[in-house]
Amino acid sequence: MYYTPTVIFAGIKDRYDLALGLGRYVLDTADDKLAVEAGGGYIFEDRIHSANKSFGTYRGYAKYIRNLSATANASQNLEYQGDFSDRKGYRMNAETAVISSISTHFSLKASYVWKYLNAPPHGFKKTGTILSMSVIVNY
Repeated sequence: MYYTPTVIFAGIKDRYDLALGLGRYVLDTADDKLAVEAGGGYIFEDRIHSANKSFGTYRGYAKYIRNLSATANASQNLEYQGDFSDRKGYRMNAETAVISSISTHFSLKASYVWKYLNAPPHGFKKTGTILSMSVIVNY
């Protein structure tokens, strides 16, 4: 079980997600990797200005990584999560990222995240985006 921090654009104060699934690399070469996952679980949401919601889910996920050089790679991932109790209650997430090594122990990551919730609480948008730059410590 893991905790997902506040997602204001979706009208969700707190979200708890309990899930199980299976994953596999379907492409694994020196320069290209493609991982896919499928699973299911249960979500508990504390919603802002709306009734709390809990429901069973199913999930599909894929991530592609391309090595650009010995010290840099680009990745793209896409996640689809459906709601067993409401077919319109699905959500999608995508991330595009570039990671480059700065030194042996540090990397720099630039990413763009797109989040979509098809049925948000009243008054909240369906989509949200996050543009970020991170320093990653490798140990």
